[in-house]
Amino acid sequence: MDDERITLRMGTRDVQMMDVFLEEHSGLGWSRSQLIRAAVTKYIKGDAESTPSDNKASGIFVRLAPAEAAAIHLAMETGPYITEEEFIRDCLRREMAPNISEKNGNLLDAARALMP
Repeated sequence: MDDERITLRMGTRDVQMMDVFLEEHSGLGWSRSQLIRAAVTKYIKGDAESTPSDNKASGIFVRLAPAEAAAIHLAMETGPYITEEEFIRDCLRREMAPNISEKNGNLLDAARALMP
């Protein structure tokens, strides 16, 4: 069976974002076409993080500078954080509601007391 081909037109900004992603994930060894095929397949299967009709989840995508990402990973290695999202949510909570740190600290102390 012959492959059907399509042409996809993308703006310069979108292509640059895709190139940055491919550069940051060079271990994949993917071309632009491979990335687009994988993204479309994941989207169609419903495995994508969100779809326009997906009302059960919402979020914000933020691209970090390498030094910022490295700082988060260091915090994960040395602190109580398991995921990058958890770290960022905690920072936002502390910024938006400074007294939440005290409440979280109390919960963390209580959890530690229950650990064997």
